[in-house]
Amino acid sequence: MNSHQDVRQSGTGRRIGATAPVLAAVRSWAMTRPEIVGLAHVGSHVPGTPGPYANIVIVVLTDDAERYRRDNSWIAEIAWPKGAEPDGPTSYSRYGRTWSRHVALADLRLVEFSFALSTWANDAPIDPHTYLVMGEIPEILWDPEGRLARLRAALEPALVDEEKAAQEFHRSWEHAEEFYAHWSRLPRHAWLEPMIGLVAELRRRGYDRRLRHGHSVYILKLSRSIEHGLRGDQPFLSIVPLKDGGLEIGGYLRDTGGIREVHLTQSTVALPPVLDSFLQQLARERID
Repeated sequence: MNSHQDVRQSGTGRRIGATAPVLAAVRSWAMTRPEIVGLAHVGSHVPGTPGPYANIVIVVLTDDAERYRRDNSWIAEIAWPKGAEPDGPTSYSRYGRTWSRHVALADLRLVEFSFALSTWANDAPIDPHTYLVMGEIPEILWDPEGRLARLRAALEPALVDEEKAAQEFHRSWEHAEEFYAHWSRLPRHAWLEPMIGLVAELRRRGYDRRLRHGHSVYILKLSRSIEHGLRGDQPFLSIVPLKDGGLEIGGYLRDTGGIREVHLTQSTVALPPVLDSFLQQLARERID
C-alpha cells in the first residue's frame, strides 16, 4: 500500500489513518484562501520508522505568511477527518527562509505546515534551500498560478548516463590512496596514515563507483556531483582525520522533510555502521 492508503496500528494501540483525507481537507481549506498561491505535499512517514519528527509535511506558499504565525485560528478552519482532528498544543520552528507550524493530530501523527513566500519557489535560479527541500518531486495539491509546476519542471533531473558517471567517479578515486601514502611519509603528517586503509575499505565496498571523491590534505569530501566541485545546494559528506586519532564526520543529507545536518566524531579511523549508513544514503541521491 502507498502512504496515502496506509492504515497501521501505532505503538499505543491507536489507528494511524490514511494520508489522503488529511491532504484533501487541507487542500479544500487552502482553495478558500486567496493569499495562498501554492500547496505541496513533500513527505510522509509512519511513526516508529526512521524519518523526521513530522509525519505529513506540507509546503504553503503565501506572501502573507506572518498572519499564520501570529494567529493559529486557521487550524480550526480546516475540516479535519474524523479521528485525525488536532489534539494538543502546536509548536513553531524556523528554517532559514521558511518557518513551520507543527500540528499534533488525535491519531498521534504530526502535520508540519512549512510556510514560505511565493518567491521561495522561483525556478530561476532555484534557491539552494528550496532545492534541498523539494529535490524529490513533490505532490502538488493547489497551484492556481502554476508556480509549483514550473518549479517541479526545473527540478526534473537531466538524463545521466550512469555508467559514464560511475567511470567519472572511479577516476576521482584513482590516486586517493597514493595521495595519503605520500603525505603520511612526512613526519609531521604521519597521523594521516590510517586514511590509506579507510580509503581502501571505501573502494572495496564500491563507493568509488557511486560517489565522487574530492580531497585536500585534511578533508575527504564525498558527493554525487558529476563535476569536480560542489554547488551550495548539493548534499555531501566530509571526513576529517584528527591529529590525535579518529575522525570528524559532517555534511548535509536530504530526508523526507528536507535537509538534515549530520555530525559525528569517532575515536578511530574506521568505517562503523553509522558512517556506512550515511554513505549509503548519500549514494541514493540523484547524480547531479
